[in-house]
Amino acid sequence: MASYERSTQKAHWTFPSQEDVDRVRADVRSAQVKAAEARGIDPKTMLTEEETKAIEAIYLNKIRAWCLDPKEARKLNERLVDVADDGKGGSESARSSQYADVLFWTASSFFKRFFLRNSMLQFNPFVMRAVAVYVAGKAEEIPLTSDLRGVRVDKLGALANTAPEMIVENEIAFLGGIDFELAIFSPQRPLEGLMEALRAKDPKRAKMWRSLETSARNLLQNVLYTDLLFLQPPSRLAFAALVTAHGEVKKNAPDFSREELLAWILPEGIDPPATLLEELTALGNQLKEAKGAVKAMGGLLRASANAEGWVKEWTKHCAKLPAANTKPIKRKRKRETGDGAEDEKEDADDDAKMDTSGKRIKVEDGGSRGEEQEIASAEKKERKKKKKKKKKDSEKK
Repeated sequence: MASYERSTQKAHWTFPSQEDVDRVRADVRSAQVKAAEARGIDPKTMLTEEETKAIEAIYLNKIRAWCLDPKEARKLNERLVDVADDGKGGSESARSSQYADVLFWTASSFFKRFFLRNSMLQFNPFVMRAVAVYVAGKAEEIPLTSDLRGVRVDKLGALANTAPEMIVENEIAFLGGIDFELAIFSPQRPLEGLMEALRAKDPKRAKMWRSLETSARNLLQNVLYTDLLFLQPPSRLAFAALVTAHGEVKKNAPDFSREELLAWILPEGIDPPATLLEELTALGNQLKEAKGAVKAMGGLLRASANAEGWVKEWTKHCAKLPAANTKPIKRKRKRETGDGAEDEKEDADDDAKMDTSGKRIKVEDGGSRGEEQEIASAEKKERKKKKKKKKKDSEKK
């Protein structure tokens, strides 16, 4: 069985201190500033560190909605939703399934890893948030049909307002950005183990355990808005969430102390260090504060014209094109027969590809859509020349 201690997550994505995480980001930013200056771009128009964190948090919220909101998750893959009788006359209620939790944690972790070592000025985060979900669905082998695994890329594209072709085309770049390291150890799994230990200790407190687990799960989702994912092992985060969630359920069980909780979930015969409870409480407080920080980040984005400009640019370059633009353009010329008719069909196919492809929209090139369409037009002319040459050679033979 896979072990966190021997995983690439611990070896390559867990850092000794916050300073080390900050140093990675600083190196990425320094390289991007130099690249911008070399292309004559004013560094003042680049995103600040605070703006980058705010955009990351907002897009993580979107990933959360796609994976955990039953209405949206069902579009991606019906296995992400559990449907059960709600006990009211046979009607059904829907909630996110275990698959949804796995997809959410893996996709969010991938997204954070990618933008820890890559710049948003080089890779469009509006696209990459959808790519993260697409890659996570395949990495976790979430059943889609009896033969297929993952999520429906066409439905994902609709939710993300991104052309499906663009999601698929960016998959390899995304995988390269996380060094093709796909093993994710989330704190959800150790939390489940801890809850099993509590239920086994006292089955009569089932209601309290459910309340404790729900509160702990909600706290753990806040991990993704911090750097704790890069600093702490998943089991320690699960411990911290449980200890902090204890404060929420203590009203219903005033006789159940944090010390007792810790004693129940630790293996027998192990005496916890005197500072352990204090350390876990400090970690839990960071999780509680993270939610408020996300709201503040939203205000920062609304107040920043520069960040708003970047978001609009990203959206413009990858938003799903209107249906009229995704159809082959009809030529106003006399339809030819034979090879000419085939050329006309190929011309229309080329136009359709040019309209729907996201490959030519590259943030790192700093070019406008008009410039890239010129490039696409030049490529198309070159293909026409080759076809004419091929036709002439065929006639000579």
